[in-house]
Amino acid sequence: MVWYGKDTEPEHQQFPIGAHRPFNPEEGTWDSWILQFRSYLEINFISDSNLMRSCLLASLTPKAFEELRRSCLPTTPYDFTYDECVAKMKELYRRRVILMRERANFFRITQSDHQTPKQFANSLRKAAGHCNFDSFNTEAALVLQFINGMKNEEITLRLFAKENIKLDEALSFL
Repeated sequence: MVWYGKDTEPEHQQFPIGAHRPFNPEEGTWDSWILQFRSYLEINFISDSNLMRSCLLASLTPKAFEELRRSCLPTTPYDFTYDECVAKMKELYRRRVILMRERANFFRITQSDHQTPKQFANSLRKAAGHCNFDSFNTEAALVLQFINGMKNEEITLRLFAKENIKLDEALSFL
């Protein structure tokens, strides 16, 4: 493929400087990746919006491309501008970062010295509401973190011995 810089004439052909690494949400954040990608576009003198969009779409992993494609339905990503595609990707992957941060924070919660087990369970319920655990099984996450966050080791060991226990059952077991 031949690339032309914005001030080059056809007899002064430019070729792309390497391929940009694909965006993989498992390996980094969208915000960091898109900054590097913009550098890739600049060093290759790519300023045409359609070409920028095509380079962007070609630099997504199949999974990331499929998520973008689904978010564009009933049209395709090629029906959007480069800036619109970037905005859609940011929206898709920004929510994930927030969700993962909420889940990580949830699993760091421990019972404070002044909290009763019931108060601790209620604080976990409140925090779980921000974690979208539907696909994760909210009840199992609540029980697991309730047990892990308990200060009383004897109670923790007794609760670990229970199978398929619900949070309310764990509270009544105390």
